[in-house]
Amino acid sequence: MDYFKILNLVKEPFSNSPEPEFFYESPQHLECLQKLELAIRLRRGLNIVMGDVGTGKTTLCRQLIGRFAADDRIITHLLLDPQFTTPAEFLGTISKMFGLEDTLGVSDTVWQLKEGVKNYLFEQGVDEDRVVVLIIDEGQKIPEFCLEILREFLNYETNEYKLLQIVIFAQEEFNTTLRERSNFADRVNLLHHLGPLNFTETRSMIRFRMEKASEKGRSSVHFTYPALRAIHRATGGYPRKIVTLCHQIILAIIIQNRKKVNLSLVRSSAARGRLQGQRQKRVSWAWTAVLSCILAAVFVLGVGPNRVRQVLYSHVATLLVPTHAKQSIHVPAVTGRAADDMVQSETKVVRKGIVLETADTVHCEEGKETSDEPRVTVGEENGEGKEKALQEGVSVMSESPPLILGELVVENEWIVSRMVLSIRGACDPSYLRLVRKANPHIRNINHVEAGDIISFPAVRVRPAPLTSAVFVQLGDDQGTLTEAHRLLHAYAELVPRVKMIPYWHSGDRLKFMIVMGNSFTSKAEARASIAALPDGISQNATIVTEWREGTVFYAHF
Repeated sequence: MDYFKILNLVKEPFSNSPEPEFFYESPQHLECLQKLELAIRLRRGLNIVMGDVGTGKTTLCRQLIGRFAADDRIITHLLLDPQFTTPAEFLGTISKMFGLEDTLGVSDTVWQLKEGVKNYLFEQGVDEDRVVVLIIDEGQKIPEFCLEILREFLNYETNEYKLLQIVIFAQEEFNTTLRERSNFADRVNLLHHLGPLNFTETRSMIRFRMEKASEKGRSSVHFTYPALRAIHRATGGYPRKIVTLCHQIILAIIIQNRKKVNLSLVRSSAARGRLQGQRQKRVSWAWTAVLSCILAAVFVLGVGPNRVRQVLYSHVATLLVPTHAKQSIHVPAVTGRAADDMVQSETKVVRKGIVLETADTVHCEEGKETSDEPRVTVGEENGEGKEKALQEGVSVMSESPPLILGELVVENEWIVSRMVLSIRGACDPSYLRLVRKANPHIRNINHVEAGDIISFPAVRVRPAPLTSAVFVQLGDDQGTLTEAHRLLHAYAELVPRVKMIPYWHSGDRLKFMIVMGNSFTSKAEARASIAALPDGISQNATIVTEWREGTVFYAHF
């Protein structure tokens, strides 16, 4: 059934095929595409893109090919399955892709096949001045002997450039391959890690696809704010899971003859698809017991339904407010509203106007706790821009220090103390107590489970770094804790001793810098350290010698 026609759609908005027109250019995907295109046009050689399953690697691969489709100087070849059993089989496949099948003989040796490829690359790259690109998907399946052959291909070069441009899209386990084969890893020009989308990107992706598939670019299906939040939690921000879940949601609203997607519909669709396990917040047994007592009071003591609604409404609204605001949200009493109005009401509470009020001492000093806590109230006093940014979890430029550094989703075998160590460079008991207070939904902070969401308070560290110290920054500043934590671990696989430095300056956003673990006494010493880094990392490394006056730091030096 062409279900999309029922909703006045001209195309299916959530197809699981990598359709180019439905490609949502998130900041990280667009950045990756731009870096790959530049590296290929400059003929830099080997480029690697890694990411978990469902982060959009295959779609990005197709987009890259599409960018060069109209350029006759660039010849792209796509290898979808690199699982080969012998070097001759791999070389034979490459030769056929390059159009050399007419020159192949039954008894050709591995050396002869390599010579054929080399001659082809010199003919195309030097005589014809063309750029030959080999794109490999599912790179984690590449056997070791194929990696050695690819390494040899990278030796085919002129004085100015490589004759073969290689782009490998692989899952994160390819990191192990790079660690074990340093002679291959040393040749990496670009190493880019793809991660899941944040909430803002998830919402934009859904709206982008709906608009693309709708008549005149306007969708007749409305996703409520709590529904979008629930989709992001259920899918963890992974594009493939978002598409799968949204497809189930569209089917559900057709069956139910609706055009509004609300929170309950997302939850029921996620439960059917078994997608909610990664980031969905769990309802504790204690809260279940409270609900049971409330319901018992209704029947035994005759408590009015309005009071029941008020308690339930307060809990629902608390769940939908950002983590750092949950403990102090003020929810108005609910009177005379039907139960089915609850989801719409909670949307109004969150979106009506959020004012963040802080006392002067709310920013905790190292080693002591403060009784002044951030307070979130509902009202009209604050500007719409900050309200919207706070709802979406986007860091906003502020004259006041941030209250939290951000949130991390716990993965298997993670423990909070190690997470704190990677963020702050030290793990002291006073800070762990603050983490425990900031996460009341976690029963035991020493035993967290995969999928738990942990908030980390912003606690100033003193003293600031020495003015004479020189640091080597790896890559650009990151805007969120999740991105910085992911980048930290990516660099840790290739660079010994790396650390994160969260910092903030009045009138600017909270930022996260990844640096080499040791500081240096001079620029010359720092430059020598950069020269020893792998090519793909050293090119993006910069020397930091000065900090803006008044900068606040959140990591130990």
